[in-house]
Amino acid sequence: LFWNRRIRVRSVKNIVDEIALLQEQYALDRMSFADDAMNIPQTRAFEICDEIIERGLHKKLEFFTLMRADRKSVSFELFQKMREANFQVVSLGIESASPRVLKAMEKSLTPEEASQAIQMARKAGMIQVFGNFMVGNWDEGLRDILKTWYFVLSNKVMPLFWICTPYPGTEFSRSLMESGYQDSQYAWLTKIKPGAIIAIARTNKMPIYLITWVYWLSSLLSFAVLPFRAGELRIFKRYARQALIELWRKLKTPKD
Repeated sequence: LFWNRRIRVRSVKNIVDEIALLQEQYALDRMSFADDAMNIPQTRAFEICDEIIERGLHKKLEFFTLMRADRKSVSFELFQKMREANFQVVSLGIESASPRVLKAMEKSLTPEEASQAIQMARKAGMIQVFGNFMVGNWDEGLRDILKTWYFVLSNKVMPLFWICTPYPGTEFSRSLMESGYQDSQYAWLTKIKPGAIIAIARTNKMPIYLITWVYWLSSLLSFAVLPFRAGELRIFKRYARQALIELWRKLKTPKD
């Protein structure tokens, strides 16, 4: 509803032309796909990877991408092709490990499918596999949150947690307004205060303060599992080192 039920895609040639141009102009060594529908359909992702390989860009760049995780959108063969194209990091949209919450969200995914996607990505050689999760969904209680935490601990995935956002026109937004937790004039973006991110509305199962606490506890869980995710820890150290080097260079460069 938020995007008017429409997906517009650029041609594979157009996408890879831009990748080649940016790499040549700025001598990039990493590039991220911010398109969370890259593998809709799978054939599109295969074609992008083939074009990257054909032009030799996989020898110059390493790639990161967002992806859907349902069984129609992923396969072991796809992850193998992506790895051949030097995709090193993938981020899967999982949202929750509670079947009840996934059903309420009308998301075409089960926890079992999400787990299989993680395993396939790892088996194909992906260095880092992220999972995106939301807290504060409508009808989500603490038992559902615990199922998500258990999923994170049981699968070799690096979790990223977010507070569920009631985009205008969505079922989530309608439920909030019908229950009197929001009005038609609400600011739907997550509130950000100095040093803190808080929920903007309560749900039928959790008040604002509880959603906010769950979000921060979930974020702490992300740091807690980091030492047990060897690939993630290695890449985290690498990027942190590169960031510090770049910061040091900027500090040393005299200002005009």
